[in-house]
Amino acid sequence: MKLYYSPGACSLADHIALHEAGLSFEHERVDLKTGRTEQTATMPRSIPRAMSPR
Repeated sequence: MKLYYSPGACSLADHIALHEAGLSFEHERVDLKTGRTEQTATMPRSIPRAMSPR
């Protein structure tokens, strides 16, 4: 499972819950102003529109 996050966003709670449950997941930081992640040029369309910078 891959989770996208932005520092200071409520997505941190999901990361904490998964970590405490001992489940494996990947995470990738998103810059909400530019719509860019650490590894991709733009955010994938699978990101909910509420998180999209558009």
